Amino acid sequence: MRWSSAAWDDQPADAEASPRGLHPAMSAEDYRASKEAGGSSRRGRVLLVVAVLLAVVVAGTGYWLGIGRYTDAPQLEGQSETQAQEAAESAGFEFEVTRRAFSETAPLGTVLSTDPAPGDRVLPGSTIRAVVSKGKERYAIPNVQGQTVDDAKAAFDELTLQVGDLTEEYDEKIGEGRVIKAVDYKAGQQVKRGTVIDLVISRGREPIDVEDQTGSTLEEAQAALEDAGFKVAVDEEFSDDVAEGRVISQSPDGGTKFRDDTITLVVSKGPEEVEVPDVGGRPRVEAIKTLEDAGFEVDVRNRIPGADSVVFQSPGSGKAKVGSTVVIYV
Repeated sequence: MRWSSAAWDDQPADAEASPRGLHPAMSAEDYRASKEAGGSSRRGRVLLVVAVLLAVVVAGTGYWLGIGRYTDAPQLEGQSETQAQEAAESAGFEFEVTRRAFSETAPLGTVLSTDPAPGDRVLPGSTIRAVVSKGKERYAIPNVQGQTVDDAKAAFDELTLQVGDLTEEYDEKIGEGRVIKAVDYKAGQQVKRGTVIDLVISRGREPIDVEDQTGSTLEEAQAALEDAGFKVAVDEEFSDDVAEGRVISQSPDGGTKFRDDTITLVVSKGPEEVEVPDVGGRPRVEAIKTLEDAGFEVDVRNRIPGADSVVFQSPGSGKAKVGSTVVIYV
């Protein structure tokens, strides 16, 4: 069907003002509505793209701020302090020893643990704090010889050691009630915390029974006393009753004494003997005085009546026991 110009000319005047592209069967209101719907659709697509881009940026930023900028803490345990510090600093961290602790397994100077622990997520440049081994916990046993039990216990307590059983022994040098030694340990020996150490305590010097050696020979008496732990001093005296070389008396002769104390023995020299003066040819009175001054008794016998000089004596020479009798004949 063809439209004549006359027919077009017959259209209403506002038809000439209709928007371009308006379909003949579409009203102006419908056209405007369709145009508005098309514009909204394009704007929605643009806004969607922008939203996605913003989400990606936000997610990336969040990842970086929350996780992405972190790194793993290094494994330093078991390394020496020097090695650990070098490894930490090479990885971009600071290194600090915050504590040193005893360990029965980790050698002295090696890293026991770190904070943060190996593999923990940390920021680059963070400080790795380490606990370093002091080696095995050991304490030197103090020298408590000669100390009282209370003083020894105090010394042990300071080193986390303990005093165990106490036994007593005699000791010639360490006073009663004082420590002689530790059982099974030596002063300076390294032991663990809490080690229990038994002690030997002095009962003082050991008393020794003194046995009387009177009547024994000097050799027998001296050997017996020295074997018992005494020293022996010897004096000698003449004795008419005790044979030469035997003990006349002993001081002390009983009771108890201590090792190295001195026991004194008086040993017989036998009867005292002196030279018998020769009084032959001397007047009787002079001869008697001479013999008595020498310690003898004198027995005067007359062989020649009226004679006054000594013609014979018995014994006539050599030695005789003091107090014995010399017989003179006049």
